[in-house]
Amino acid sequence: MASSDRVAEQLHLGTGTYNNTLTCMDMNKIAYETAIQYLNRTSAGQEALERFGERGRPVCFTPDFDAPGNIGPLWVMNSMTIKDDVKNQCL
Repeated sequence: MASSDRVAEQLHLGTGTYNNTLTCMDMNKIAYETAIQYLNRTSAGQEALERFGERGRPVCFTPDFDAPGNIGPLWVMNSMTIKDDVKNQCL
């Protein structure tokens, strides 16, 4: 897990050129959308997206949760779960 400042440093973004108030959910959405943009750049990627559209399951993005004691790094001590959201028909 890297802080927003560390990610910005690795991407060579100058101070004030990024939004460090984004939540994990926001960043996951951006990462998902960026992956789709990259896949759309090639015919193989477009085929994969088409296949995903036909057979894949949409992804639900849920709000962040507070780690035990509200101490950020402690989220690592929990286990990640992937749940079937029948109501919204997504994972």
